[in-house]
Amino acid sequence: MKKLKNSTVIFPNDPLIRSFINYSKIIGKTNTIIFTFYGINSRFIAKRGHNVAKTKRPL
Repeated sequence: MKKLKNSTVIFPNDPLIRSFINYSKIIGKTNTIIFTFYGINSRFIAKRGHNVAKTKRPL
């Protein structure tokens, strides 16, 4: 959980990514959006984004 929280610090730096995560909370497919937007290089970021969306859902 600590690693996941540290990875979330990357997202607020970019308002675009932050809005994508907020948007993905409703859809639940962050990895699809970020993966399409940023490409294969940010594959691990897309995977992290999906986990973040999953953890933020209960909140």
